[in-house]
Amino acid sequence: MSNGRLKYILLKSFFTILIFLYNIPHGLGALLTADTLDYLPESSTYIATGNVKIESEDITISANRITFNGETSEAILEGSIVFQDREVIITSQKAQINIEHRVGEIEEAIIFFKRDNYWIMGTRISKRGEKSYYLSKATFTTCNTEPYLLPNKFPQNYFEKQRENKIGKPDWCFKGEDVHIEVGDTLKAKNVTYNIKDLPILYAPYVWLPILKERQSGFLVPIIGTSSKKGFRFSPAFFWAIDEDIDTTLYLDYLSRRGVGKGIELRYIDLTGIGIWEVYHLRDRSFKRDLYAFKGEDLFSFGRFDGFVDINYISDRIFYKEYGYNTEGRMTNLVGVSEINRFLQSSGEFSLPLKGSRFYLASQYWIDLQEDSSKGILKAPILGYVVNPLKIGPLLFSLNTNIVNFIQDEGLKGQRLLINPSFSHSLGDEIKFLQSLSFFQTIYNLSNNDSYRSTINRKTFEYRAEAFSNLFKNYGYFTHNVELSLGYRFSPKTKDLPIFDSTELLNLTSQVEISLYNSFKKRDLTANLRIRQPYDLEQKSLSPLVIETSLMSPAITLRFETIQDLKKSKIERLNSSLHLRLSETLGVFSAQRYSHKDDIKFFNLGFEKMLSKRFTFGANISYDGKGGGLRESFIKTSFREQCWGINTIISRKPGDATRPSEYSFSFVIELVGVGKFRTL
Repeated sequence: MSNGRLKYILLKSFFTILIFLYNIPHGLGALLTADTLDYLPESSTYIATGNVKIESEDITISANRITFNGETSEAILEGSIVFQDREVIITSQKAQINIEHRVGEIEEAIIFFKRDNYWIMGTRISKRGEKSYYLSKATFTTCNTEPYLLPNKFPQNYFEKQRENKIGKPDWCFKGEDVHIEVGDTLKAKNVTYNIKDLPILYAPYVWLPILKERQSGFLVPIIGTSSKKGFRFSPAFFWAIDEDIDTTLYLDYLSRRGVGKGIELRYIDLTGIGIWEVYHLRDRSFKRDLYAFKGEDLFSFGRFDGFVDINYISDRIFYKEYGYNTEGRMTNLVGVSEINRFLQSSGEFSLPLKGSRFYLASQYWIDLQEDSSKGILKAPILGYVVNPLKIGPLLFSLNTNIVNFIQDEGLKGQRLLINPSFSHSLGDEIKFLQSLSFFQTIYNLSNNDSYRSTINRKTFEYRAEAFSNLFKNYGYFTHNVELSLGYRFSPKTKDLPIFDSTELLNLTSQVEISLYNSFKKRDLTANLRIRQPYDLEQKSLSPLVIETSLMSPAITLRFETIQDLKKSKIERLNSSLHLRLSETLGVFSAQRYSHKDDIKFFNLGFEKMLSKRFTFGANISYDGKGGGLRESFIKTSFREQCWGINTIISRKPGDATRPSEYSFSFVIELVGVGKFRTL
């Protein structure tokens, strides 16, 4: 047989092997080269030997020897086999496949998935379908640190070197049994150990990982830990990708001293909007109460109608106090509930936009969860109409009118009609002059009260005027901006009203205010200063002086705000924060809050030190100067490697008269390409 004819037959046969084994698309041209090409007619066997290489588009395969039997459809690839395409690199020492039945065995193989940086290794890999693989035992990692694995230095004779301890261990890896791989889908394994430098650290009976797929159903890494108040904890979760535009997560929180929490979170995007909803329940054995949480957000549009819903509900203040915050001000460690803020608010609105105006139907609920004496206020329904600013001659006209039904927990109830038209006017160039006149008519129908008449009609107005000028100068090496303004605000004395929202706060005011804003900027350094001094014409006295300043650069961030009562020589409020980067490896920060009215004096101090390129140590301490003593505090460390990291936190959460302080230790293991293991 001629050498050209032999090359053609071998090329066609080997390309058939590639289509089966490595999923090369039909119809692509391929080039085969080898030191020798032979054909044995008595056994219908084709043999390519020495530096065998097959190239097709962006797909290449190389081996020391390839043998193909045309009668049995058996193909054998031997010696330093390397396959590579856009998504994967595969190496092995021997592969035997059956073309007819599309199955085979790959021995001492390593598979590298480029996008997710997955390395999967096994002494024997069974190919069970076009993209289906099975390994009785396997090692998988996303770590490619030297001297282990690197994509551009793919290991040859890896298993032989490993047996002879001539190759290093990965920084971390999973080792599992009964491993099923579906390329473009998932990797599933049983009896999985998490290893650091080949030392088993954690165990999981089952692990699921996505392989070259953005979203896929499966179990998430559980949280395992302990707490001085809540006991042993086990928190598994399951992610269910229902469809491309909808998914859900199911949660469990087992707390040995408290009970079992159950939660579900649903997320979706459709033609009408986007939303996320959560429901959670925990029967707390310590307090002998059922605790519920319900949260939801939805933005939607139906035809000409737009709307939103933002619901935040918990059944008991205990939920917030026991589970609603942690030492760093973030959410509780319950996996099935997102953040619960101190000021809990729910709202919703359904609106009909028109040309230059809109109708809306809304509701709102607000409550302070920290103060037991705080009463919630519900405004539902709210029916309103808004006219956007409309130019009428030299004036701008706008209108806000609504009718609201109020319900206060264990208190006042009633309805209010508000009619609020406004007119504004502006003129000037170098010196601008703005003025506005707003009218307010509010009619109340009240019940369940002893302090006010059942029907109240209030008419009032508010006049505002402001003159200001802005000066800007660029000096080349820095810029300077100065803004000086003089304002006046007046509203007459009105009837005493129950407080439902800011509308009722409008009362006798006659105030002049002068304000100076000064700003310097030089490259990455910015300094700002604002001073506001109001004067009460009614009381004929200075109102508290307001000073706000900030300094920002890569080395320092300073913010300072104070309200000074010059008449009484007293500080009403003082807030400040300072972040200093003393060096490339050390940063310190401090913060302070003081309010005379709210009886607050709070201090915070912390630092973060980079002890090496990999290791960082930090601490934070908070103190209540009004008798609360030591508050939320923690010490944390962080260790980073190329493909993994460990964060640890030792924390203290303060108690109160009814709850002892809570101490906890937690660590978070971060695995590049996989996610986090968290223990508390």
